[in-house]
Amino acid sequence: MKAVIAMLIGINIMFSDLYDMGESVDKTGFSLQEMTMEEQMEYENSLEITKYLEEPEEEIKEPIDCFDVSEDGIILIGCYRKLNKRIMLYDSDGSFLWQYQIHLRGEFEIEWVNDGIALYSGEYQVAIVFDLSGKIISVKKINNTLQSRNYWYQLYDRTCIAVGNREYVIRSEMGILNWIGTSQTQLVLIEENGEEKILYDVNDRTIVIMVITLSVATCACIVHKIYEKKKFSRTYGY
Repeated sequence: MKAVIAMLIGINIMFSDLYDMGESVDKTGFSLQEMTMEEQMEYENSLEITKYLEEPEEEIKEPIDCFDVSEDGIILIGCYRKLNKRIMLYDSDGSFLWQYQIHLRGEFEIEWVNDGIALYSGEYQVAIVFDLSGKIISVKKINNTLQSRNYWYQLYDRTCIAVGNREYVIRSEMGILNWIGTSQTQLVLIEENGEEKILYDVNDRTIVIMVITLSVATCACIVHKIYEKKKFSRTYGY
């Protein structure tokens, strides 16, 4: 079933390529500017996008930093907190299709476009479109304008996408830890009748990691305070 879905997606985007090759990135909300051939080649040579058919193991799955859903319900999930950044694809019911690993610094946002996947880099201020094989189709500069900044924050703040009568929502269910978390830990499908289905979930694992991190940081602060107090006592004889 996964293979059939993947084939249908590929056929759909192949025909989109023939109709609108390289233009759909301009249909985003960003203000874009063409690059010289040399600039495009520089980015294409430095940016590595690798496609993998294997789903990440549960222990290395990460919180959701960005996402998008196509009109057919194909889900993109982006994770950029670690060195090896990922974009993962799931079908409309949450079954894994494939993933891309991307070597890129800084934050990014993602979006479906007619001829593939658009990746918007905040670090480099570029819009990169690649096809489903991971091949780069186009690279354009993102102009530093109010229009571009507003669209970036629109994507950054997006937590709900409606597709037909369904809603795809990213959220965190970590209680008080939500105040310090910067990513979402669940992707939830909400049907028209209000029924919810969790499609992607790293909530419990994220809570454990955050509690351990906070505990280590607290212990480090206590040890530092004790050390400073003893140092002060030795210096001044108190």
